[in-house]
Amino acid sequence: MQYGFMPVLMPPSARLSEPLSSHPDMLICRIGDELVSTSDYLEAGEAEMSVIYDNTRMRMHFTSDIHGKVYPDDVILNALVMGKSIYAREASLSIYLKELAESRGYTVINSNQGYPACTVMKLSDEAAITADRGMYALLTENGIRAYLIEQGGIELPPYEYGFIGGASGVYSGCAYFIGNAEKHPSYDKIKEALDKEGLRPVMLGDFPLSDLGGILFLEGDVNDDRNHGDEQ
Repeated sequence: MQYGFMPVLMPPSARLSEPLSSHPDMLICRIGDELVSTSDYLEAGEAEMSVIYDNTRMRMHFTSDIHGKVYPDDVILNALVMGKSIYAREASLSIYLKELAESRGYTVINSNQGYPACTVMKLSDEAAITADRGMYALLTENGIRAYLIEQGGIELPPYEYGFIGGASGVYSGCAYFIGNAEKHPSYDKIKEALDKEGLRPVMLGDFPLSDLGGILFLEGDVNDDRNHGDEQ
């Protein structure tokens, strides 16, 4: 509670591989003031979902689509929302999520990178940091101010390295890092990007950056009728 937030740690999903099984960017997708997860995961994370619902009153949707353990079947909810665009591996994206997004006026942009929410640190609807050259090119082509950094420097055992999106989150003028971003080989570039975008870095530890699936910030009473949303 040092920064005034109430952390909610998501329990692991038996559907996903162990290193990614509790990563928010794999389990939940936020579109505006709505959250999408799976009915299957609700059984494992009912208590945590209730905490989220009771404290944010966000509209929540649970799809019958099921995660798989092996890529690309594990990325059904892994989508990067930038403004009214959603970057995702379209062939693997949950059909329910896609239809919901389109019904809300979002455009799905196909990405060859199946983990866009992991590989990209969203600074705002107009700016982002990534080490993935494909995502860098795609974002730039679509008018996003993209900043390219080096691969590596982020822990995600047993993999060689993790990703900047999975090791961070942005909220209210601050860029929060899971670990100490100053230990990253591209920190000078990261700091330059933050300065240009008017964000202050906040380090949540003095260890190397760690990919835990990102930080999903939720707030406010956005749905007074307390509608839990749809299930398909």
